[in-house]
Amino acid sequence: MKNPFNLPEEKLLILMRSYVSWLNSNQKERAYPIEFRKQAEVIREEFLNDGKLLKISDEMLYAKIYKYSRSLEGPAYIRLGEPRIKANLTNIRRNLKYIISSEDDPTLVAQNILDGQSEQLSLE
Repeated sequence: MKNPFNLPEEKLLILMRSYVSWLNSNQKERAYPIEFRKQAEVIREEFLNDGKLLKISDEMLYAKIYKYSRSLEGPAYIRLGEPRIKANLTNIRRNLKYIISSEDDPTLVAQNILDGQSEQLSLE
């Protein structure tokens, strides 16, 4: 994998070793990557499963997204309120289909969604 950071590989390696050392020295922080991995598995199963996405009702999709948004840390919690989620379910569903079907680099997929370019794709 190409180094996406603006750091020489030697400094990146030092940073990563320091992070792992810190992580291993702190019980609470050591659990975070495991929890994050579990959360990623739930996301893949609930939101990035084409079979489920095609069958799920808007109400159920809303409920899952709302519940997920409440598990996030930071400003996403504030911005993903009930009216905003419900008003954007069509776009959310379209973007999830785009993520599932795209063979592009994940960074490009995210950028296309943020730029609103996934609207131009036919995914039906």
